[in-house]
This record gives sequence, structure tokens and C-alpha cells, in this order.
Amino acid sequence: MWTSFSVRSLHYVERVGEMMERVFRWLRPRGSFVFSVEHLLRHANRAGEWTRDASGRPQAWPVDAYLDMEPSRLERNGVTQTRWPRTVSYYVQEPLRCGFMIREVHEPNMTEEGRLLNPAGAEKIQRVPPVLIVRADKPGGGLS
Repeated sequence: MWTSFSVRSLHYVERVGEMMERVFRWLRPRGSFVFSVEHLLRHANRAGEWTRDASGRPQAWPVDAYLDMEPSRLERNGVTQTRWPRTVSYYVQEPLRCGFMIREVHEPNMTEEGRLLNPAGAEKIQRVPPVLIVRADKPGGGLS
């Protein structure tokens, strides 16, 4: 396998390190594992609410539980799911532990066109990034 993708799902996997080890074994040399997760800052606010000014405009997203690694349960579409929070450093260090080389880490922002079409969404993303994206490559020998 040359490439493996995981889109916004690893935070629902309890033993994600074991899963990354399997992906590493399955990939061919020089293959890539690209994954995204909900950004950890989105869940580091226990209250889940902005502090606001007198007019009600969002001022700050309090971060009071960033290092709290306790799983949380949420209900979506009538299904209860468990979310396993992990820090940015975890999502960099765990692939390295498995043997991957980290090639890229991104916290995407809106394009200028997106900001014009959705200013409120752009402000929210500017304050709290929605996703973290990582590309980790399996080292490999010569060309194949």
C-alpha cells in the first residue's frame, strides 16, 4: 500500500498507537500515512463556550483542559461515541515512535474567498483551528 488516509477519526480510536503500528507495517517503503483529527483546542474548553464582551461578541476561547486526556462521550445521530483526546505532541510523537518520518503538519485556515463568503466562520477558524493534518512517511530504500 502506498498511501493510507484517516479523516477526522483517530480521536475515536482508543488504542491509536497500535493502529499506527499496523499502518506502518502495511505501507510500502516511502509510503505515506496522512491523517486529520479534530483540533485539540476545540475540546480543551470544558464549558464549550466563548467569553464574550458586553455586546456579546466572542472574545476568547478559554483553554482549561488541554492536557486532560480523559475520554468523553458524545451523542451523534442517536449513536453514543467515545472521544479520546490527545495533544498535538502526541499526534507528532506517536508516528515517530512507530518509525514514521513526519513530513508535514498543518492547521489549515480559510482562503481569502472563503473569508469573504463566510466572515463569521472565518473569525471562528482564526480563533480556534478546526483540524490538525499530519503527513507521516515510511522511510524507504532506493527507487521502486
